[in-house]
Amino acid sequence: MKTIVIGVIGADVHAVGNKIIEYVLKAEGYNVEWIMKYNFIAGAEVEDANRDLVEAGCKLIYNNSYDHAYEIPAVASEYPEVQFAHATGTMAHTENLPNFHNAFASIFSASLKKTYDPDEDDDDKMTERIVLLVENGQL
Repeated sequence: MKTIVIGVIGADVHAVGNKIIEYVLKAEGYNVEWIMKYNFIAGAEVEDANRDLVEAGCKLIYNNSYDHAYEIPAVASEYPEVQFAHATGTMAHTENLPNFHNAFASIFSASLKKTYDPDEDDDDKMTERIVLLVENGQL
């Protein structure tokens, strides 16, 4: 089985999204290893954290905060073999870097179409629904 190392920079790390990523990659025959980095707001420390994850062997790095967007292009241009994704940001489509992506491009509109009953739905049921959407090609 092939292994892919994924880095995540952020406080809450979008846990449901990580479960989806791992589910899809495992279905494709990958063993997934995660390296998490927490408590980075913006600036040079975000650039350094991205470089640290590249040096640790990450081939895919997710940045969690809107403010991380400004540091990603410099690092992405240095490491074209690594894919960088930015949640909540808008810069990926304007930077013209083939390895810099917006992580919420499809998920946002799909989640708006789904309704949840907070009295009945807990995190496990929400995760189950998201996995079913992935399995059915709807997400």
